[in-house]
Amino acid sequence: MGVIGRVTDNNGNCANCPGTVGSGMGDINDNGVLTTSASISGTVGVPDSYSRSTVTLNVGTQTMNLAVYVISSQVGFVVDVDSVGSSPLLAGFIGIQNSPGTYSNSFLNAPVVFSTWGAIPGTPASSDTTLGIASGFDSGTGTLDLQSDSVAGGVASLNQTISGAAYSVASNGRATLSYTSGANTRNFILYLDAMNDGYMVETSNNVSFGFFEAQATGPFTESSINGKFAGGTWFPPVAASPNNSAGLALNNGIITGAVTGTYSVDSAGRGTASVNLPIFGSKDLVFYIVGSNNFYLMGSDGVANDTIGFLHN
Repeated sequence: MGVIGRVTDNNGNCANCPGTVGSGMGDINDNGVLTTSASISGTVGVPDSYSRSTVTLNVGTQTMNLAVYVISSQVGFVVDVDSVGSSPLLAGFIGIQNSPGTYSNSFLNAPVVFSTWGAIPGTPASSDTTLGIASGFDSGTGTLDLQSDSVAGGVASLNQTISGAAYSVASNGRATLSYTSGANTRNFILYLDAMNDGYMVETSNNVSFGFFEAQATGPFTESSINGKFAGGTWFPPVAASPNNSAGLALNNGIITGAVTGTYSVDSAGRGTASVNLPIFGSKDLVFYIVGSNNFYLMGSDGVANDTIGFLHN
């Protein structure tokens, strides 16, 4: 299951008062069954001394009991705490939405790096992972260009380019995105929380969730990410996906640290690497630079347990 949406937290500006949520809209992909533009209501508890708060959200007919660990007034981590065995295993993020009610196509106006991960049903299930860059936004025609890499069901589709993908952003920040890659049409719902930033969930084929953020200004080279980086897997898509943490040192195309190898980077910030051990599912890797301090990394071999990592220095 993938869930995405936005709400207004009404706590009366009282730091120690429980609140309610309203004016909400959300979208659910439950194993291919879609609930779109559903209203959201609920309650928010006061964070305790560990910055843990409880939240109940009613998204259409789906009720979710969540624990939120607050990082700051801007963002927190979320996990579903329902005890029923059939309850979905949900984990994700919550963050403040800037400029609510004023969004439009013009809020996507510079290159963004995006990542999605999910599962393809089967026995066993297989992973569906994608990294890429969206750019060339035309707010008038509602079109954009994509460069992406994906590994779905053990099939790798690398360095794909798509021109003229269709997008549309509503005033509440909810957006739609649709594009065709090969024989597959992929549809997404996005919720923006700032200029060139937000979350996304797929509404076609498989259940994939992810997010996107603005990319630093290029052009990029191998030296753009020189330094020491640490990070690990976010939400392994299937049980067989590796759940890794790694420390890497990058220096002008040479990798040392938890693994050793080489890498190269194109001017748009897409990179490829070969390493001596299979981290994030593969010995062959693809990555997209967000900025000098961080990048998204994904296995690029045709495996059914691929995963995505996020590294920062």
